[in-house]
Amino acid sequence: MKEAIDNKELVIALEELEKEKGIKKSYLIESIETALLTAYKRNFDAKENVKVVMDDVTGAAHIYSVKEIVETVEDADTQISLEDAKKINKTLELGDSVDIELVPKNFGRIAAQTAKQVIVQKIREAEREIVYTEYNDRKGEIVTGLVQKADNHIVVLDLGKLEGIMLAKDQIPTETYKVNDKIRADEINNETRAKVRKNSKAIIREILEWVLCLVIAYLLYLIINYFIGTISGVKQVSMLPTTKENDRLIISRPTIFKRDLKYGDIVTFEAPLEDDLEVNENNIASYTEKTGIDSFFYNFMGIGKSSYVKRVIGLPGDHIVIGDDGFVYRNGEKLDEPYLNEQVTNKDKYNDVVVPAGTVFMMGDNRLSSKDSRFFGCVPIEKVNGYVVIRVWPLNKIGKL
Repeated sequence: MKEAIDNKELVIALEELEKEKGIKKSYLIESIETALLTAYKRNFDAKENVKVVMDDVTGAAHIYSVKEIVETVEDADTQISLEDAKKINKTLELGDSVDIELVPKNFGRIAAQTAKQVIVQKIREAEREIVYTEYNDRKGEIVTGLVQKADNHIVVLDLGKLEGIMLAKDQIPTETYKVNDKIRADEINNETRAKVRKNSKAIIREILEWVLCLVIAYLLYLIINYFIGTISGVKQVSMLPTTKENDRLIISRPTIFKRDLKYGDIVTFEAPLEDDLEVNENNIASYTEKTGIDSFFYNFMGIGKSSYVKRVIGLPGDHIVIGDDGFVYRNGEKLDEPYLNEQVTNKDKYNDVVVPAGTVFMMGDNRLSSKDSRFFGCVPIEKVNGYVVIRVWPLNKIGKL
């Protein structure tokens, strides 16, 4: 075909497009062939069966009329006699088809123009697909753009590979947008347009979302801590040698896991008042009761609330005596307390008491350095706010106490 596209530069261009744009060379050649076939039929009113073949090495495009080999020709546009077919290829037989190259006048110019149009079109399609894929995958992300144009109805943004459009309904009535303003886009839709907000607005919303997450997390923590349990660190030495400073204890709450207390239980309870220097006649520790909103903040949120960790020594009705010999007697029997480092218990204000109903007598294992029921009296059972379940730190001391 003397006027065919015989251009190695075209092939080189297709190969470069494949490297730079990711458009397959074979796909471009196939698209050009399809476009050339359409152009030929449109410009030359072709009635025959035609196909276009483009050489992927030289870039040469050839047009062929495809004819069926018959004994008697009835349609010269689509059929050829066996005698004529043998002149082209002696191996052909009846029923075969033969490709006869066509050389239409001025088709070289049409072919070159068509190829250019196809390539430009495919490049645009590929670029749109690349942009669409990139931004569709980033749907919901925050992107930054510069204002290119702004009027009362529309703001156009430069987002790098595409333009973002902010319609009037998406604009903040109190905000003004100027050329080169930097704006953050907070949503990308499937048409690769951006709905945007000013930096300040997006930042405020993001901060509010984080604040909401933190509030929800804190409320969940409070609910779990109040109703189920918590992990608490030991801050005092009053329970040595059973626990030490910085030990971590899992504590279950009586809110759900309430049970009867027994001798030797290690529990936590609300710290009583310590400024009462006089001995209470009822032998019960003093507390300031909270009411209304103060009760909520104090009991549920734990604001201003502190707890002690002690061991249950006496239950309601027990007669507890701190003897002059440094031992503890319960109902006249000396206690065997192997958990103590020293079998010495010093005296304080409450050394000989009968444990009132609804209360327990608490003592720390480090008797010489523990403020407990000897100092402030028996603790109301309702003030017990946790049962020590297990120690989880340090790792070499994990286990029940």
